[in-house]
Amino acid sequence: MGLFSSDKSGNIKKNKFHMVQLQNIIFGSKEKSLMVSPEFLFRMSDNYVGKRLSAINRNLANMNATRAPANYFKYCDAVDSYLNELIIIEPLYDFKEPVPSEFKETILSNRDHSISSMLNRSWKKILNQSVTTDGIPENPVPFEKLLSEIMSFENRLSPVHLTAVEMYRKSLYPKDDIPKELPDDTEEINTDGFSDNTGDDMFINTDDFTDIF
Repeated sequence: MGLFSSDKSGNIKKNKFHMVQLQNIIFGSKEKSLMVSPEFLFRMSDNYVGKRLSAINRNLANMNATRAPANYFKYCDAVDSYLNELIIIEPLYDFKEPVPSEFKETILSNRDHSISSMLNRSWKKILNQSVTTDGIPENPVPFEKLLSEIMSFENRLSPVHLTAVEMYRKSLYPKDDIPKELPDDTEEINTDGFSDNTGDDMFINTDDFTDIF
């Protein structure tokens, strides 16, 4: 999914007030007048946007691959931070849709599913490395450590995620009854974990990135 168009047409708004604003954002200054040439500002703006697009793409890729909950949320925060920096300059560019704020809405609307996929990958990684008897891990300690790490981010988990985490925990101990059903608003989830869909549609294709000038 591309974030900007590929039209390299210099779509920065050439109003002087906007240019001063952009200059101050890019250089971290508080000037009241334009201190660089427009051409230099355009080049530096292109560089500013390009670096953040690359960082967004890299962190989205890491989000869709990591099996560590702490790393996952670190990458989430990085994506949000870089997008916020691009959102700030939206008034200074004639971005073609979807603009950064719209793309962020898409990211956030898919985050619950993205978290589900990460939990599934994390659980399966340990399960594949474990010795089991009748599907029950002989050593629950690595799983409990993972569940503890997951629950350290409880405030970022939805009720569906919390229900599934409890199912994971119960699957470690044969004496516990494992719920057979989850709330109707969740995707198909079994005791092995969440849906296998890893959210690949959230990758940004760098071929579609905008060099906006």
